[in-house]
Amino acid sequence: MRNHRLLLFATLLAVVASTSLAAPLLALGPVQTAADPDSPEIAKVRTIESNWANALVKKDQYALDLALSPNYVDISATGEVTTKDQQIARLFSENYPLTAYNETITSIRVLGDTAIAQGTYTLRRKWGDAMQEDRGIFTHVYQRTRTSWQCINGQRTIVREQVAAPRKTEKAGELPFHIPFTGKKKEDDQPAVTEVQPKTAPPAPAPTPTPDATPTPEQAGPPTLQDVK
Repeated sequence: MRNHRLLLFATLLAVVASTSLAAPLLALGPVQTAADPDSPEIAKVRTIESNWANALVKKDQYALDLALSPNYVDISATGEVTTKDQQIARLFSENYPLTAYNETITSIRVLGDTAIAQGTYTLRRKWGDAMQEDRGIFTHVYQRTRTSWQCINGQRTIVREQVAAPRKTEKAGELPFHIPFTGKKKEDDQPAVTEVQPKTAPPAPAPTPTPDATPTPEQAGPPTLQDVK
């Protein structure tokens, strides 16, 4: 009887614990990804993305108005920030540059009343008299409305093509010629030095004898008397 009560008590604790852990998840709603093709929410966001891309090329104001929230903020690949009204006004500008826009969605995640769509894009636009093509990635954040979704934030980033790294030079030991101060030093690489012997200075000329100076009368002593026989 005692064991039965302990088993019943443990079962009640497990039920309470599972209910408390599941409550926050139920509040957030189901988490869905693009890998779930049967999700109706995923399908709605994917359809909005397709209509949005077509609206940019066909200048469809109605489709663009449905896709964007009144609080929409767009950050372009160049860092320019625009609103929904500015995006729609560009469709009717005299020199509207966009001629083609294609998207490839890589993932769509739904978390409660928020959805995030990410992917790559390719667009072509007029640039003066020439055509320019940009490739990049995008992120769109959606907010659930009563019956559908609207994008509240969009951001694009251009992906630059990486330049191939320069080929590494051959090892110095394999070079066909030797560069001074680099590579392996060889004994025959010593620079040729020509020794120059210093010139011998000519001998100094012998000093010229100086004649004795004639003494003055004061310096001369009295005359010497010689005996005369």
